[in-house]
Amino acid sequence: MHDASIIFFAGLCAFLVISPLPLQWRARNSGTLLLITWLFVGNILSFVDGLIWWDSIENVAPIWCDISTKLSVGLTVGIAAS
Repeated sequence: MHDASIIFFAGLCAFLVISPLPLQWRARNSGTLLLITWLFVGNILSFVDGLIWWDSIENVAPIWCDISTKLSVGLTVGIAAS
């Protein structure tokens, strides 16, 4: 898949996954709220990674790389746990 489409779809999915948040907040559905949060974090990670490393392999943001790696590891556990 091309880089531009990854950025576009990650941004679109981040918006779509957060859209039912008010309804689930009113219903006090904690499992769904946690799943929405983790899926939103994952989509934002893909979106930002696509923007930072657009057509480049240089490590232009080493601190973001460390943050995103730790969030990615937590993401797999968080999605499964929610």
